[in-house]
Amino acid sequence: MISASSAVGGFLGRSKSGDQGRTTAPGGMSSHLEDEDGPKAKITPLENVYSYYMFVMPIESQKSPGLTWNKGMACCLVFLTLLLQSILLFAIHQQVVAGDAKWRNTIMGSVPEPGQCNKGGSLCTMVNGTFTCAPPSVQLTGRWEELDTNGDGIWTRQEVEAAKESLQCKYVVNPVEVFDVFVQFLLKREKVIWLHPELKAGREIRKAYFTYASGDLIMCGYRNAAMCPNLLTRGIFNAPLRYGTAPRVGKTINSALEYCYGLLESGGTCERTLPSTYSVWRKSSSDQCLGETYDKAVYAHPLNNRTKSMLTVDYQAREDYAMAAKSKLFLVYKTIIIGMFLLGMFFELKDIVTVFTWVFKYPSSERFSGDAVR
Repeated sequence: MISASSAVGGFLGRSKSGDQGRTTAPGGMSSHLEDEDGPKAKITPLENVYSYYMFVMPIESQKSPGLTWNKGMACCLVFLTLLLQSILLFAIHQQVVAGDAKWRNTIMGSVPEPGQCNKGGSLCTMVNGTFTCAPPSVQLTGRWEELDTNGDGIWTRQEVEAAKESLQCKYVVNPVEVFDVFVQFLLKREKVIWLHPELKAGREIRKAYFTYASGDLIMCGYRNAAMCPNLLTRGIFNAPLRYGTAPRVGKTINSALEYCYGLLESGGTCERTLPSTYSVWRKSSSDQCLGETYDKAVYAHPLNNRTKSMLTVDYQAREDYAMAAKSKLFLVYKTIIIGMFLLGMFFELKDIVTVFTWVFKYPSSERFSGDAVR
């Protein structure tokens, strides 16, 4: 053991008779002691291998300069403890940190370097500085300038075939398939609009037709039929219902819902017509939304005020994000947790500084005569 000699006491602090009742602080550090030499910090052994190593090594070195059983045991225990802790930290890192990074990449991948293609695999992408989570085929509905390469107001099959590689590299979807999708959507509306012969032949799409078909394709971005009541309550169909200028939507609440359901239901027009990338996006986005919750809603027709009761859908992921962003109770809870963590780290740091100070300033027996350390 380390005796309470003058050499050791000068660095560890000597307890007076009045200090005998003092309790040891957490971490093995007692309260700072006051004596004639000023404040001292008293270090006591702890029940861990690092404390065992710290106290055993100088004592064993004084007894025997060479390797002893106790020295070897102390080193082995420290090595084994560090090894086990490293394995646990690696496992936690792989499961939590790396798993979280992988999940984030499925939501928002890295922006491709200039000259490199978009690899896909992420739900959302950054295109021309705009953050979008729309399926690749729907993203092209807002890229008319990139599709009509000669700027004559007509998107031809020759143009899309010539720009196929560059567009597919950027948007991870075959633009020729998207061209055919627009043609198919317009052919389905032949009963309500007149179609140009070149369009019916699948050779060109004029900008007016492109804009008209984009309305259907953009609707596909809402993913499933459960969103149709939400779209009604948000006012998406207010103008068509009020003015009756969209035959595909109709003039009644039921006709608007039938139009929406026909597009978004499982096996509906969107799923049957759009490329396979849409089905992949639909499944991936559904997984990220987590569970569904439903609330009753009443929608009034904007023209005749007739009402209809419906169920609107919400998703657990969105509700969790809204809570984290706006809930004052969650903010207080998070502040308390982080504050307690930082306070705990502060006290741990104080103990670490004290131990390192003791290690670096521990006196050598060569500086003293007699049994300074025994």
